[in-house]
Amino acid sequence: MCAYTTSKEEFYKYFSLLINNGGPHVKEFLSSIPPEHWANLYFFGQRYREMTSALAGLGSMFNAYYCYDMIRIKLMKMMSDRHEICKTWNTTLCPEIEKEISECFQNGRIWSLTKSFDLVFEVHTNPSHIVDLGRWYCSCGLWRMKGLPCAHAVCAIQRTDFQIHQFVDVHFTTTYFKATYSHAINPVPMFDKPVVIPSEGLIEAPTTKIGRGRPKTKRIESAGKVVKKARLCGRCNKFVFHNKKTCSEVLH
Repeated sequence: MCAYTTSKEEFYKYFSLLINNGGPHVKEFLSSIPPEHWANLYFFGQRYREMTSALAGLGSMFNAYYCYDMIRIKLMKMMSDRHEICKTWNTTLCPEIEKEISECFQNGRIWSLTKSFDLVFEVHTNPSHIVDLGRWYCSCGLWRMKGLPCAHAVCAIQRTDFQIHQFVDVHFTTTYFKATYSHAINPVPMFDKPVVIPSEGLIEAPTTKIGRGRPKTKRIESAGKVVKKARLCGRCNKFVFHNKKTCSEVLH
């Protein structure tokens, strides 16, 4: 959590919990790494360039495809599907972004704010936050991290003559989405390619055998992890994770 938080109070709160749970080894390891290399709060670049959790998921997805041709087919289908989907979009922003902006508007519709200077506002929430529309800045930090106006910024934009899409990164617009998937990945025919059958060096599957007894159904936990064991409750007579004092089962 401390890697994704946007305020110093929450960062130090979750960082302390991480140190307490991880022990001196975790403290020594994290102390040797500058926080701007792993925490959003201290990272002032664009998140979706140098740092993003989506890259890890993308890498694991591609590792699942053991053949380059399967990767090409997967991408070709994805490009085609998304090209067809966005044909019917007639909004300035992508539908998912429109939905998120609408949720921010609903969250901030009851908030009051005070104008400080030109495009600078103070949104009276608990706690209050400063919004500077000229710099695309909100003190909560979500606007800088996500590239989308947070609920505080949307509340301030509603009090001006500007449109909300003017304060959204252009990469979230429908125009950019359509441009991204406007190019096709051309099919690669294989009918005229020779069929190569390796005569030697073929790696066969390892010899395996079925073990005795029933297969295990419980997951093997990591070393050092504390596993809770179910115990017999003296009140409901069930093997559960509570005791007689904390039992809330309805007895019949």
